Amino acid sequence: MAETEEAGNAEPLLAGKYKTVEELEKAYGEIQKTTGQLSQKAELANMLERSTGMNAQQISEYILQQEIAQQQQQYQENPVPYLAQELQGMKAQLALKDEQAKLDTFISTNPEYEPFKDKILNLGLNLEKNKDYSDIAREYFGQAIAHGQQSAYKKIDTKVMTQATGASQAPLKAGLLPKIWII
Repeated sequence: MAETEEAGNAEPLLAGKYKTVEELEKAYGEIQKTTGQLSQKAELANMLERSTGMNAQQISEYILQQEIAQQQQQYQENPVPYLAQELQGMKAQLALKDEQAKLDTFISTNPEYEPFKDKILNLGLNLEKNKDYSDIAREYFGQAIAHGQQSAYKKIDTKVMTQATGASQAPLKAGLLPKIWII
């Protein structure tokens, strides 16, 4: 009831968005500034189209071709920076594959962390660069797994207690009791 009264007492927003006239005036000024900039850009684009005889798409393609030609010329004159960049990219790809293989090995011996595999990899590559995947998995996801196991044990205990007191009319499934006592 109090929420309804508060909502009824709230002042209406100007133009459905602004609390004060000053906020509305500021937003209007920003819109006018942006509109002016867009008008200038549109006029420049029109001038370019008239002077070149090309439409916007053709101008865009021409500029892209010029940039590619310039890059090719720079590569012809000095290929070392481009080769170094390509080598760095290859190194990064190999490092990522190596990290994925390490994580796959960890997951193969710890399948309970499979649902978290992508998150563990992301943490290992970004936040926890100097940690083993086993440490990351236990730190970030160990408690979630332990909590899930505890919940499962509680469900089993509840079912056993219900069946032991006769509250359930369903017969006990074969093999259920030995598994419970092994825990």
